[in-house]
Amino acid sequence: MKVLVVGSGAREHALVVSLLADDSVDEVVAAPGNAGMAGIVRTVALDASSLLVGGSFSSVSGSPATNIAQFQTTCPATVTSTGPGCNGTAGLLQTTVTPAPWIGVTSLSRTTGLVANAFAFVLYGFTNPNVTLASLHPLGGQGCGLYAYPDIAFLLFPFGGEVTTSVTIPNDPTLAGIVMNHQVVQFELDQSLQTTAINSANGLRLQFGLF
Repeated sequence: MKVLVVGSGAREHALVVSLLADDSVDEVVAAPGNAGMAGIVRTVALDASSLLVGGSFSSVSGSPATNIAQFQTTCPATVTSTGPGCNGTAGLLQTTVTPAPWIGVTSLSRTTGLVANAFAFVLYGFTNPNVTLASLHPLGGQGCGLYAYPDIAFLLFPFGGEVTTSVTIPNDPTLAGIVMNHQVVQFELDQSLQTTAINSANGLRLQFGLF
């Protein structure tokens, strides 16, 4: 029996050692593995634009590939920064998107650092205005920018200092390579529900990928 262990941490290392001691296991391969694993088993590098496939085969498309093949895509899903977030009353506003926006996958956007007495616009746009909030409104915070045109906008209220949204990318190959800009903009409110400050999280550029 041949076993592929995916990971690079201490838990995966311990699993590799345990499998090597199992008489029913003929070979162990780690992907991506770490320096310690590389000394005892074969390791295979991984990146965001590759797909690792294991099975009972010795070649792929005429090239030698004993039990493991790595496929590369020319259109990877990527998440890159287009501008920094700025500080609100509760601290730095920060947005992350996981997993990367592959065709047919649901990606989760999570923004932290929001205040309880506020509302937030979650923006998705095809262009990046790259302008300061202060140039758009006198309440725009220092160092705050707008990095996503609001072609699509959701109004959300923070819970526990954060807002989350999920976006399912249709399983349509024609969407591969499309770029969307994404950002969250917060409007802080006083006790009378008047806006006291406008600040923004970092901007993200999402490119839809396809294998």
